[in-house]
Amino acid sequence: ASSDLSHGLPYVQAMEADRGLLAAVVAGDLAGAGRGEACGLLPILTLMQVARRHGWTPHLLDYRTSGDTCSGKASVIGYGALVYRERSGPA
Repeated sequence: ASSDLSHGLPYVQAMEADRGLLAAVVAGDLAGAGRGEACGLLPILTLMQVARRHGWTPHLLDYRTSGDTCSGKASVIGYGALVYRERSGPA
């Protein structure tokens, strides 16, 4: 699934909103993620359900906002990168 996260929020508010959504995704919390703000929220929720069925675990790779790469922080867009991995058996 591909989606940007919050849109048009001030930098600090965007980080709070996006971190809440990303934490819910990493925790596998469909209800919590469903309260998040993202253009592609339905594909994200669908991927979470597929991942649950297949036993995949999500891992956050990175999170940034447009305010981290541009000078303006009054209105930013959030971006996160996650990867799903198969659960491995005992080592």
